[in-house]
Amino acid sequence: MRDCDIRVAIEQERVSRRKHGLALWYESPYAESIDYCLNAEGISMSDIDLVVANDLIPARALSDLKAYEPREFPHHLCHAASAYVMLPARSRAGVLVYDGYGSTKGMVESDPHRNWRETFSFYVFHPNGYECIGQTLGAGFVERDEFPIGVTNSIGMLYELVTAVLGYDLLDAGKTMGLSSHGVPRYLDVLERFAVCQEDISNCFNCATDDPQLMVELERILFDGRGGFEVKADLAASIQALINKTLLHCEQFFHGHQIDYLCIAGGCALNAVANSFLVEHSRLDVPIVIPPYCDDAGLAFGAFWLDRWERSRSCPCLTFRGSHPARGLSRPGRDYANEECRSAVQAFYPKLSIDSAVG
Repeated sequence: MRDCDIRVAIEQERVSRRKHGLALWYESPYAESIDYCLNAEGISMSDIDLVVANDLIPARALSDLKAYEPREFPHHLCHAASAYVMLPARSRAGVLVYDGYGSTKGMVESDPHRNWRETFSFYVFHPNGYECIGQTLGAGFVERDEFPIGVTNSIGMLYELVTAVLGYDLLDAGKTMGLSSHGVPRYLDVLERFAVCQEDISNCFNCATDDPQLMVELERILFDGRGGFEVKADLAASIQALINKTLLHCEQFFHGHQIDYLCIAGGCALNAVANSFLVEHSRLDVPIVIPPYCDDAGLAFGAFWLDRWERSRSCPCLTFRGSHPARGLSRPGRDYANEECRSAVQAFYPKLSIDSAVG
């Protein structure tokens, strides 16, 4: 970004060609995407004045960029600010952020092996800044190494758990969402024995994802159904019904606040079925906005906004290549000439004939 104008952005997976941009231990997590952006602008790292990020970026990345002393902002707050970037200037917006888990918020006093993590955050953004009107936390284990982290009170983690039980891989929750359309939510009551929506904004979703009995129940369901397509589709439909219900439940916490828009951000905002359910059943008479980069891909945009706000204490109006972000920030990579596109295609399909009439 130059001043308040975002110039270029790219997801690591687009240049590494590795899904979700996952890095191996000997690799710098963002090296290729950083080079891409620098080359697009014709500059080098020596031209960079400041690096900003959310506070969950890998330690390896912080080490690589230590000369720039990166400014870090809370994970959920970056999600929220990234959504606000898309709105017209001087808007008032309620922003719900929900995902698997976000920033650490202190240790669990009764268990030295656990800390509190963000799971649901509620913000109101306005021309004078923002305020957090409430936050639900979940308890996660503090792992000494890369052992997977599980967090309670998280609909995102519960959705991932069901996804794993169905036989899908890590970060495959979208397949569960797709499968849900082929089933009926006959097991919703089973899930609701472990997950309950609450009226307290600081405990809006209570879920014991670490209860061993939950796995016992889910495996029993699959066993009784002999692992067939129908039982898997019904289980997917059940977790989908629960996230639909949870998202609509969270909307109520913005009632009574003067807002022009309701924004949804965080990894769970990728659930298009839940988003459609909210649009159809919302009791707020305002547009619902889900940014195209609502998952962790958009955190950098939020960090940009937060840095400018903290420096000026006035609401920054970010642009994307001189125009309002909503016009092009969903495709923030550099521009490609027609000849570059042809060359890229011919490199993999040398016998393919390019129709010059098409361009």
